[in-house]
Amino acid sequence: MSKKPLSLILLFISLVQLSFAQNGYWQQRAEYKMEVALNVDNHKVTGTQQLVYTNNSPDDLSVVFYHLYFNAFQPGSEMDVRSLTIADPDSRVGSRIKKLSAG
Repeated sequence: MSKKPLSLILLFISLVQLSFAQNGYWQQRAEYKMEVALNVDNHKVTGTQQLVYTNNSPDDLSVVFYHLYFNAFQPGSEMDVRSLTIADPDSRVGSRIKKLSAG
């Protein structure tokens, strides 16, 4: 076999390997364990959550952010205001929160 076809084959194999490489991308993993209870008498939810986060990137993470929506379904809550003022509201929510009785 001459050097030219061998070189082309090696080049092709190298390009195929490079095309499957995912440089700069790491899939992170989050596992949640939640224990939640609903008190039907006072309509309150209580619970605990455990998060196991796996950082597969080569960088250290110094902080993980949570955004909790406390009392999201209470009239006047952040979610209520947002559902009334957002440009493209979710039709399932609309003004339904505003019409709920405060609990």
